[in-house]
Parts: sequence; structure tokens; C-alpha cells
Amino acid sequence: MYHIYRMDIQDRGAKICWFLTEIGVPFSMAFMDHHKFHFDPEFLKKHPLGLVPVLHDVALDFYMFESSAILLYLAKKHPSEMVGNWSGIEFAKVMQWFAYNNCTLEPIYEQYFSLKDKTSDPRAAVILASIANILAPIETQLQSTPYIAGQEFSLADLALSQTLYWLTRLPLVDNFPMIKPYLRKITQRPAAIHTGLFPRKNF
Repeated sequence: MYHIYRMDIQDRGAKICWFLTEIGVPFSMAFMDHHKFHFDPEFLKKHPLGLVPVLHDVALDFYMFESSAILLYLAKKHPSEMVGNWSGIEFAKVMQWFAYNNCTLEPIYEQYFSLKDKTSDPRAAVILASIANILAPIETQLQSTPYIAGQEFSLADLALSQTLYWLTRLPLVDNFPMIKPYLRKITQRPAAIHTGLFPRKNF
């Protein structure tokens, strides 16, 4: 059994809940008061910065933070087709796109949405150009396979979907015609709907 500490329904903890739901592993959740839990000495033992998500592996009485690390930990403990053979090419492809989201796409997305004035800030145009450049390989991949790492839904799709979902607010995504249909297909999975991560239906 796992217990997940989260902040809100659309946080990074949603991807952990989604993954566990996809593979049929039970879990419980606690939504933390973000005004208080940062300073709770007991919670700081679980995460040294007082952040979420945090996973509690109840059977081992083990606490773990960082959503990407948590997903890999769970994927290793619960082998499934969502990751493939850990020593095979399928796993390498999944990890390639999993890392592409976490290390390449997500940081530039956060840069853009952290700008206070996206209209007049000269950095906005530069960041948008970088986002377009990063989206291009995703578009190319989706032209040849139905999912980002191949023929089957994987952990890479799960990780990528949250970032792409928020990027659909930008008009530039319309320049990549494969992305929105791909995202609609993924976000309509029963386990994805169950998380509440994707409230907007028209994107």
C-alpha cells in the first residue's frame, strides 16, 4: 500500500496516482495545506524542503520525494508494459522521452509561464521559439508511432501529457497538428480521467 502527500488535484502527484491507477495498485492520498505543511517539523522529515509530492511506501515505512524518481521506483517495483523490459530497447525509448519531458520540455514551459508580462517581456519570444523547437521532435515522432515511445501507451506518455496539456493554451501548439489529437487520446484513458488532472475538455 502507498500513501501520497499532495497539494492539489493538478499537481505532479497526479501522475503518480495515474500510474498506480493504470497498473491497478491501491493507494491513499492526503492533500496538504500549502500554507502550513512547509514548516511542519514532522513533514520536513519526509521532504527536506517541505514540498510535495511525497510517497510513503507503507510496507517498508519508506518516504520518497521527487515525482520522477517516485514513478521510476514504482515502475521498478511493479513491472508492466508501461515501461517494458528494463534491459531492452523498449525501456530505453520510454526513458528517453520520459527524460525529454522532465529535462528539456518542462523547464522551458516553466520559464514561460513564470513571466509576469508575457506580452512586453522580450524574453517571451525567445522562450516561445525554444518551445517550438522542442515540440518539433515530438511532432515528428507522433507521425510515425501512435504513442511517444512506440505502439503502446507508456510511462513516457503519462509524464509528457501534463506538460503538453498546459502548453495547449499557447497558439503555437496549433502548428503541430499531431499533438492535440495525441493528447486527447491519452487524457481520455479511464485512469487519466479518474485523476482529475485534465479539467479542460476542449484543447
